[in-house]
Amino acid sequence: MNKAEIKVPANELDRPFKDYEAKVDFELKESQKKVHFDLNISREGYHFPIKDINGQLSENINLENNEVKPPLTTDELIEKLQDNIHHILFSDEELECAREDLRVISYYRISAFRKDIDAITPTYSDLIGLYKFDRYLRESLSRLIPAVEVYLKTTLARFLSVNYDSYAEDTEKIPAGLAYLNENIYNPKKRKDIPLMLSYFAEGLTKKIKNDRMIKHHVIKYGGDIPIWVLFEELTLGQFSMLVSKLKPQIVKDWVAESFSSIHYYKYIYEWIMAIQFLRNTTAHSAKIYGQKFPYNPLLQDEDAALISEVATKQDVFNMLQHTFFIGLGTV
Repeated sequence: MNKAEIKVPANELDRPFKDYEAKVDFELKESQKKVHFDLNISREGYHFPIKDINGQLSENINLENNEVKPPLTTDELIEKLQDNIHHILFSDEELECAREDLRVISYYRISAFRKDIDAITPTYSDLIGLYKFDRYLRESLSRLIPAVEVYLKTTLARFLSVNYDSYAEDTEKIPAGLAYLNENIYNPKKRKDIPLMLSYFAEGLTKKIKNDRMIKHHVIKYGGDIPIWVLFEELTLGQFSMLVSKLKPQIVKDWVAESFSSIHYYKYIYEWIMAIQFLRNTTAHSAKIYGQKFPYNPLLQDEDAALISEVATKQDVFNMLQHTFFIGLGTV
């Protein structure tokens, strides 16, 4: 079989419509002749209108091609809130408030809370009150979560680097400060995923060399070696969660025992970090929290369930709150 191999450098084709000129050596097996030619490669970009090219939608969904709705004036938006679907009631004072609110807040942000109100004919005050409560929750979380994130990253970086010799081989070749590069700290069943994960991390840091003083310093002074305590500061919470999920279970268990008030938290830590990650991303994008269904379901401790309800059982509390913001808040 005739073969040709093309390797694209890591910093090429990293964005749409970027051309890369590759030189290809092609070997014809039968004639043993080598052919050299230039090849121009470019990555196409996504475009509007967007299409489900990744097959995320169910095949049973009937795709339509209706025209985009025309924009509405503020008074027309208020009429829409009063229609037979929303049934929102307005006093004269609430009408004035609504006109001012809709001038600076998207109609879709406000109207999204209608489904969270059980009343048949709620008032505009009910609707905007729930919107403001959601904003309060989001702003409160944005103050809470960073401290939790810093604690998780700092304690794990310290634990791995200080206790490195206890969990890894070849520690002389890979120093403690670069413990994350030693495959022996990872779960053997997941080691095949480590090169790709580290490549993602390295790509993100490489793009920061110019503007991030800490990364620039380590490139200039240490040949690009990034110590684990610097790496963890640069990782997103999602990337940190990915790394934790691939560590040896014993490492995670011992880290939790040292850094948290109970070793039993080991059973919860993965779900907790994932829940915090989703809440962090939601608050960062100012997205709706109240009434939303989240793709997490962190386990509850007995003491947390008791704080929520002194009457209901732990399982009843869990069933009532699963996939909600509130069970995520219990995690934080």
